[in-house]
Amino acid sequence: MILASGLELAFPVAGNPRLEGGTEAELERIKLSPFGLHWPELDEDLSVRGILTGDFGQRTGP
Repeated sequence: MILASGLELAFPVAGNPRLEGGTEAELERIKLSPFGLHWPELDEDLSVRGILTGDFGQRTGP
């Protein structure tokens, strides 16, 4: 995701069970909101604030 400032946000999907199980096409279909990112087909939401602090949603394992 590239913000208006030019800052690019990227994070691993590994470990997030909803994103990790998604196809490339499902992962590419992201809806943006003032609060974050939503993958409608995967029923996953991540806030920009969470991503910036290293919270990438539900995690598998310890």
